[in-house]
Amino acid sequence: MYRMKHQTFYFLQSLFARLQYGRRPLFSSCYQASSPISIVIILVLGVFLFVIDGFSSFSAVEAKSPPTSEALLEESDKATEETSELSLFESIPVVVTASKRPERISKAASIISVITEEDIEQMGARTIMEVLRTIPGVEIIQDLSYISQIVVRGFRSETSSGVKILIDGHSLNDPLSGGATWFYDDLPLKNVRRIEIIRGPASAIYGANAFVSVVNIITKSAYDIDGIDISIGGSNFQTINPSFLFGKILNELEVTLYADYYTTDGADLFFKEDALSTYDRYTALDEIEPISLAPREFRDAREKIDLAYTLRYRGFSLRGRFMNKHREPFLPYFNDLAALNDTSEEDLRHAYTEMEYRRFLTERLEFSTKGYVDYFQVDTREQFAQGLTLFDTGGQILGQYPNGLITKVYAQAYRIGLEEQINLRLLKNNDLTLGAAYEYWKIYNASLLTNSASLDLGYPPDKLLNIEDIDPDIDLSESRTIISIFAQDTWKIRNTLDLTLGLRGDFFSDMGGVFTPKAGMVYQATPSLNLKALFGSAFRLSSFLESVDYESDQDTTEELRTFEIGASYQPLEWLLAEMNYFYTDINELIQVTEGEDTGSYPIETTRIYQNIGGIDVHGVEFELQGTSEKEIGLGIIPRIMHTSFRLNYSYQDARDAETHQKVPNIARHKANLGIGFKLSAEKRPDDRMNTLGIFRTFSDVFSLYFNLLLCGERERSVDDVRDSLSGYHVLDMTLTTHDLFHKGVNLSFSIKNMLNKKYYDPSPELSAKTWQTTIPGDFPYPGRTYVLELRYTF
Repeated sequence: MYRMKHQTFYFLQSLFARLQYGRRPLFSSCYQASSPISIVIILVLGVFLFVIDGFSSFSAVEAKSPPTSEALLEESDKATEETSELSLFESIPVVVTASKRPERISKAASIISVITEEDIEQMGARTIMEVLRTIPGVEIIQDLSYISQIVVRGFRSETSSGVKILIDGHSLNDPLSGGATWFYDDLPLKNVRRIEIIRGPASAIYGANAFVSVVNIITKSAYDIDGIDISIGGSNFQTINPSFLFGKILNELEVTLYADYYTTDGADLFFKEDALSTYDRYTALDEIEPISLAPREFRDAREKIDLAYTLRYRGFSLRGRFMNKHREPFLPYFNDLAALNDTSEEDLRHAYTEMEYRRFLTERLEFSTKGYVDYFQVDTREQFAQGLTLFDTGGQILGQYPNGLITKVYAQAYRIGLEEQINLRLLKNNDLTLGAAYEYWKIYNASLLTNSASLDLGYPPDKLLNIEDIDPDIDLSESRTIISIFAQDTWKIRNTLDLTLGLRGDFFSDMGGVFTPKAGMVYQATPSLNLKALFGSAFRLSSFLESVDYESDQDTTEELRTFEIGASYQPLEWLLAEMNYFYTDINELIQVTEGEDTGSYPIETTRIYQNIGGIDVHGVEFELQGTSEKEIGLGIIPRIMHTSFRLNYSYQDARDAETHQKVPNIARHKANLGIGFKLSAEKRPDDRMNTLGIFRTFSDVFSLYFNLLLCGERERSVDDVRDSLSGYHVLDMTLTTHDLFHKGVNLSFSIKNMLNKKYYDPSPELSAKTWQTTIPGDFPYPGRTYVLELRYTF
């Protein structure tokens, strides 16, 4: 095969290499996922349950709204619920993410954090990343193109593909990158009721890429909204963010509509140097004009629209979402050169619709069926390094790109799926969940145009060549069929002891099958002490953008096993402490390795995604939560002071399984402290007003919240010539007033990075081999930012 001499071409080529290259199946005995018999079984099961439920529902003279799972759980637990099982003045929260059915968080066989709507509002969080950075064991890091990536328990993937992000159970992970942050790293939260975060593997329930975490974002229902919520927000950097939220119940029809628009010029990010700065020093000896734009400020400008709807009628739900985002400029990421530029731009689009039918056939039997369709589109144009001159290894000039390197990437993808689930209470102390799913996704109309190989092939430097024309063996289309079955059984052995066992099988049309088991034991040692012992496994598939070199025959599936021990202790009614220990063994880790030497500057080696070994991680997570209320006398304005705090700390030690060297660029220590004060007007049973009632209506509720994030030192790789990246601390403050002068008028004011600290995320390795491709000074974060939001609810 013809080998290009320019590395950039090889890197771009590797991104779009085919996945169907004859991988060995993980289990040779597994039947192929594309079996039509499997599909028919799933469809027949759904139709059968639907028909049964249809006869039962039409036989009733007067139809009533079906009971919710949460309501039946509350009812069934009333007789056995201990008064000591209270968490911070309320019943223990009910979660739905751990088992795809409602259960007490204290009984769930997973380590889960819950962030409520009140928590989000109090801390002034605007996006999902601002919430996740406060969770123990979770770190948020900017990548080369300033897209936020989620690091969980020492594991980081280039596209956050080890974390599955859901909205109301619908996956946002795209088929192109395998993760959700490329499209949704700035997902807004104005329509969110609560967020449930599983730390640890969850493939036994959610399949591929629920590797180290699952984040389930649960939106508000029409009951929660019951009216109209209009808001307008803004901040420095020319940021404007209006939104609209509507929720109403019309007879038995629940309607929810949501619209959010966001535009910003981006923060002023100062870069002293970039990759082309080192290039300029290298070419200065040949008296070539410098081409780097550094030092200078760089802005990541964005414009985004987000629309969503939900319709519910009895047991039927129809929901969907449309998101369109435009970014310009950004640092290149379809190329190795980390260079400032003014001309790169990107458009991302995602839309989906999902229909679900959920109903109780009896008080012990609930079934649900849902089908969905997703559409993804990527349109990216990169142009940078104007005036770039290429040299061969002998120092001779190969040619010049006066308009720089240009890359255009376009791709479309769709995903269709069907899922059936049955929740059955076999006995009084036994809950069984059974499910089956079918999914098919396809990437099509994919194209990659680049001029990076034009000079090598004798074309003008601005000539854009289609990679398929250069290499006819490349196929930019990709598809996959997945058949899944899963089962999980929870058995209450004793009133204080629960055992959970689960198993899932995923069968892929192109690579055989994967089985992932799960086991957990929950023991209530005393009314105030709860213990969990958990084992889980998970797997992560290589994404379309992580396609291996087409000549490689290695299997690119990462495997993970985690052992966890968790304890929650409530020594006082107002105080809750949680502590977890985990050990994770990750095998067949997918990373970029170096290929052959191309002998061409500025990039000398190809990039190949392949399994290179594994890592072992162990660590501890600690969290302390407390809240209290106290009536305070302010004379004419009686008030209630509500104080809450949330303190967490996490330690993780991630090391290479063979060399035992520390995994670079990840903080071993991280802590977060949030403390809030809420002053609310006293509500009198006789609805009396105080002497000067007009002052009471100035604001019924004041909320002041401080959040301090502390991140420890991040060590470099052994080949990186730079010192370790020092730790940092960031202090945020949010002031919120409710019913300001008028009922329903709320005002929020936040200061992000109050102390205006300079802090950074690690850029790619700077070594003797990669000195010409990275940013030496790491990726800066914005300085002090002011955010103001006015909301009116009616």
